[in-house]
Amino acid sequence: MRPGQAGSRPSADRESAAFVWKQAKDLEAAGAFAAEIEVVPAEVASAISRRTPLIMISMGAGAGCDAQYLFSEDVLGANRGRYPRHAKRYRDLAAEFDRIQHERIAAFREYAADIQSVPTGAQTLSRRRRGTAQVRSVPGIPVSDVGGKGDFLQFRCCPKR
Repeated sequence: MRPGQAGSRPSADRESAAFVWKQAKDLEAAGAFAAEIEVVPAEVASAISRRTPLIMISMGAGAGCDAQYLFSEDVLGANRGRYPRHAKRYRDLAAEFDRIQHERIAAFREYAADIQSVPTGAQTLSRRRRGTAQVRSVPGIPVSDVGGKGDFLQFRCCPKR
């Protein structure tokens, strides 16, 4: 039950309070067991909560209701931009997400730089020379991509440029 849309200012006037009260009574008559009350002055929300059998759940309507909640994105600070005035950020995960994204980009740039040349060491797949015939006969592996080095055959694992 909201007297206005997001961004509207709560109004304590009698007409708005009567409108919200009528919505609560209509929900009772329809058989509802609970209702959310949002962007309503705390005094109005508390008065309605005391006078209705509905479980009243407050979002920014004060502690006078049966329960309160905020969206986890607001609590965790996961959003960017404007926050509702009734929301409180307990953390700034948006900044942490940005930091992690920069780390992802840096890791993939390092990977891209590393594969510009033939990888060596633990990242290189190799096979003992005795498997040469089977490897050279595998369809889809050009012979030029298989090179012998000592007792091992090394496979190029990145595209040629």
